[in-house]
Amino acid sequence: MIARNGIHVKGGKRIFGRLLIAVFIVLALAGCNLRRQTDDASATPATLSASPRPILTNTPFPTPVPASPFVDASYILEDVCYEALLPLAGSSFVLSSRDELVSFLENLDVATRCGRPLTVPSFDFAQQIIIGTVQLATGCDLSLSPRQATQQGQILHIVLALSLIGDCQYDLIGAYVAAIERPEPDERIVITLIQD
Repeated sequence: MIARNGIHVKGGKRIFGRLLIAVFIVLALAGCNLRRQTDDASATPATLSASPRPILTNTPFPTPVPASPFVDASYILEDVCYEALLPLAGSSFVLSSRDELVSFLENLDVATRCGRPLTVPSFDFAQQIIIGTVQLATGCDLSLSPRQATQQGQILHIVLALSLIGDCQYDLIGAYVAAIERPEPDERIVITLIQD
């Protein structure tokens, strides 16, 4: 028992130790909530970032086009690079047999211009033929899509739209290749290109 100023305390060392631990814990917890004061002139403002909200428009993108009456056959140019297509820019083609397809692809000289061997894809020419066009333009993106196909007598007239996006100074090459029903032997196919 310890006596101080007339007060008797039993187990004083134990109480003092517990009191010291409690004060230390309170100070430690209080220290976690303290923030360092900074001078306003040197304070760096917080930077907030958020994803911009999309602006809704009345014009759907991409602009819808009528469904193509043709089957996509662009896979026949799968192994053909830009350099090999370049000589065809501005021209259209019609391939009605396997021999014509092989000759067409061999003339592109894929092995030399693209640095890889030419593979001739399979295509069933029994009831269909391949039509296509290759176009060169300057922009950010180029697409070719069918707009209209009409039969006028012995002429199948196909209208394709060329769409350019952006003002980039890239030389672009675009190809539209489709499979169509085999025409009669005396029918002609005319492909017309319009700027969209």
